[in-house]
Amino acid sequence: MMRFKKTCRTLGSSILCAAAGVLLAAGAYAEPKISFTSTRDINGEIYSMDTDGSDETNLTNHVDSDSYSAWSPDGTQLAFVSERDGNPEIYKMNADGSGPTRLTDSGSNDLSPAWSPDGTLIAFSTYRSCVSGHSGAGPLQ
Repeated sequence: MMRFKKTCRTLGSSILCAAAGVLLAAGAYAEPKISFTSTRDINGEIYSMDTDGSDETNLTNHVDSDSYSAWSPDGTQLAFVSERDGNPEIYKMNADGSGPTRLTDSGSNDLSPAWSPDGTLIAFSTYRSCVSGHSGAGPLQ
């Protein structure tokens, strides 16, 4: 189950405010986790942390920008947007940051991933043209 919460945190002289997905206890973790994007390393990176602010971990640590993370319903994976292949594309990775896999490959921007309740589909927004007969949704590879 997911709940969304607006969080604000002071990082040096900056204040980071974002709507962060909070994974409730029934996932891969015994305690709820928050994922968020920070630019403290110049480019955007995805971090996770416990809801009390402890156990903060950089999950992506890549030279290109990573953002818009979304927990899978079972808490074992995150979908996210990365520019590591030249433009914003949808990726997924394990909850510990391992195994990043590109899911889209388009010259257009693919943004804002959201998991289906059963975890088999990821919806996202895109700037590409629609192809007749294709909804833009499909099973995860």
